Amino acid sequence: MGTMVRTSSEQAQIQQLLARLATTEGQKLYTRTPGLCLPHLRAAIEMAPDPVAQFLLREQVQRSEEISEDLRSYTLKRDALRRGLLNKQEENAWRRALVQLVGERNVRVV
Repeated sequence: MGTMVRTSSEQAQIQQLLARLATTEGQKLYTRTPGLCLPHLRAAIEMAPDPVAQFLLREQVQRSEEISEDLRSYTLKRDALRRGLLNKQEENAWRRALVQLVGERNVRVV
């Protein structure tokens, strides 16, 4: 069961996600989502076969790099002189970073 306590419902949803991610179509769909928060990513990786775990890790790295870049841009542009330069991705980078770290209440399964 790993270090994270999971309900049977969470386990079932993770298994359902992993089954979808074992397909090319499922992976394509996943790339258009915000991904998993770190606690659920960890749980999924613990339960996933190696190819799916590697896919999840690659996607997480990409999302983390994107959020990191948006946060850097956000801090630069947040200055009063550059505030008008913020784009939508940069404006909500802080929120996406928090969701990646701790999750979000209203989550849809891919």
